[in-house]
This record gives sequence, structure tokens and C-alpha cells, in this order.
Amino acid sequence: YQSSQWEIAADALPLEKKKLAAAKKKKIALVAPKSLMEDWQQVELAKRTGTADVLVKAFDQLVERNPEDEDAYEQRAYLYQLLGDYEKATADLARSLEIKPDPAVYNWRAELLFGTDRPAAIADLQKALEIDPIHWDALTELVDIYVEDGKSERAQAVVEKSRAKGLADEQADKLTAIILQSRGDQDDADVLLGKLIDDDPESLSLLNERCWLRGRGNFKLEEALDDCTEAVELAQKPSTYLDSRALVYYRLGMYDDALADLNRALRLSPDMTTSRYLRALVHKAKGDMDAAENDHDAALHLYRYVSKFYDRFGMSFE
Repeated sequence: YQSSQWEIAADALPLEKKKLAAAKKKKIALVAPKSLMEDWQQVELAKRTGTADVLVKAFDQLVERNPEDEDAYEQRAYLYQLLGDYEKATADLARSLEIKPDPAVYNWRAELLFGTDRPAAIADLQKALEIDPIHWDALTELVDIYVEDGKSERAQAVVEKSRAKGLADEQADKLTAIILQSRGDQDDADVLLGKLIDDDPESLSLLNERCWLRGRGNFKLEEALDDCTEAVELAQKPSTYLDSRALVYYRLGMYDDALADLNRALRLSPDMTTSRYLRALVHKAKGDMDAAENDHDAALHLYRYVSKFYDRFGMSFE
């Protein structure tokens, strides 16, 4: 057996299978203590108890000790983001970029600028792609922005420019499918992804992409479930695929199933902000407003503009 992380020799498989079966019988599980808080919860507690200044001073000292270390500025920027001070966060990211231009940091700053200075956000995404023409996060965000602005031709031009500079055809075609969907060509988008899956039927990411695209387009939802379920069952860490399937369940009005998938996804990946926001939508649909508000507030603490991911296809908490 071989995966991206390890390999088990053929003659060792029987023994390893016995070990796995024994472990399953014991129902071994890692359970975090109830008192364990996530980053945003720790920061929120600090704000309520008046100790946020202590945290800021600690990171100030870190920066003072390491004035030429971009990582120190990025750590303080993340604290400022959790505190909701995006202006100071972007200032720290600017200093980090002066020390070391990094496409991931340009992409991060673009996310923080998205709600207040859209042209600056676009400029940062373009800078990220100048450094790394196939940087996936920057590329997908720029395509989404152009699509949202009704500039599908510009979005496609960005994709083709990255394709010419080394972006794999499969990745480029995934983005093209999103652009086609934005134009109302849902069937063409679905056909394009279908061809990719025919060429690589074992690709979990492609199955997930078609499931997600159908979910966001509210299209062929029953078939979308088949794609997502196959990806979930075969993945080593299925948090992203669970999130996609939860979206489809939500579209179908199967709220309990959506909630189960999102709970599992967030146990595996607690920082999946979009999953937390989607769970808020699910709780609201079920009529549990306390839980909905808690998840909504948590998602906004992690990223103030998280709603953009769902506003784009007609799903809003408000």
C-alpha cells in the first residue's frame, strides 16, 4: 500500500490489517479537553477580560527583538486580524513584504483588503501571481473577484496567462468551469469537469470540484452527493470533501446530514472558516439561533469577510 505520506510493504500488509482491526475494536479516539480554546476564543477572552493589551505587548516585544524577521510581523498581523484591527494587520503585512516579497502574504493582505479597498486587493493578487504565476489561492481568488464583477473574459485571460506559465491543464480547466458557470453555462461547466474525471477517474479533487460546483450552482444535487461521498470515503483527511457534501445537503434541505458533515470537518480542521459559516447557515435553517449566532460570530472573528464565499451564490446569513 502506498500513499503520499507512507508506504507499507506487501508482505507487511496482513499484520498491519490485523493491527487496524484491533484498533477499531478498541474505538480509540483523541478527545480534546472541553477547556481547550481555539485562537479566536483566546483572543475574545482576552478582549473581555482586558488582557488583550498584554498579548499585543508580547508581540510588540517579538517584533522589537526581530525587526528584520518577516515572520514576527506576520505573527502580530494574525493577532491583529483576530482582534479585528485589519488596518494594523495590513500594516504589519506590508512590513513583512518589504523584508521578503511572498505570494502567500500578498494573498493574505488581499483578503484583509477585500472589504475596504477592492482595487488594492486585486493589485495584491496580481503581485502574488507576478512572483508565482500558478499560486493557486491568489489565482482562484482573482478569478472569483472578476467573475463576481461580471468580467468573465478578464477572468479567463488570467487563467490562460497562468496556463502559459505552467499551470496544469486540469487546474486551468477547473477555473474555466467556474467561469462558465458564472456565465450561466452550467451544462458546459459540468461537461468540462466530466471529461476531466473520465481522464482521471481516481482523482478525489476532481470529484470534489464537480460536487462543489454543482452545490454552489444548485444543480444536479443528487449526482453531486455521489461524487462527494466517494471522495469522503476514500480520502485520508476528508475535511474539504465533507464541507462540499455539507453544502449539497444544505441545498437539499437535509440539515441534519449537513450538520453531521460540518461537525466532522471542523473536528479535523478547526480553522476552516467557510465551514464554520456554513454551519451557522445550517443551524439557522434548523431554527437553532443560539448555535447559529455562535458559529456566525466565530467565523467573523476568524475572517471578517467570510460571507463573500456564500454571498457569491445566493446564500446569506442576514
